[in-house]
Amino acid sequence: MATDWYMEGPWFKNCNCDPGCPCDFNQFPTHDHCEGALAMRVDKGNFGDVDLSGLCWGAVVQWPGAMHEGNG
Repeated sequence: MATDWYMEGPWFKNCNCDPGCPCDFNQFPTHDHCEGALAMRVDKGNFGDVDLSGLCWGAVVQWPGAMHEGNG
């Protein structure tokens, strides 16, 4: 069974796709792959019973193809 989670707060994302990243809409990336970075400050959130409020996180990601196909 999946764990319930929720995050609310300001976030930033940038990637190598054209503006209006097609990956956000289950389309294929502009350059046949997607590389990007994202970060968020969680003002309010939880992962199961764990309070995530106040957490700041960031990630650097790379997908060899479309994100909606997985394999990232």
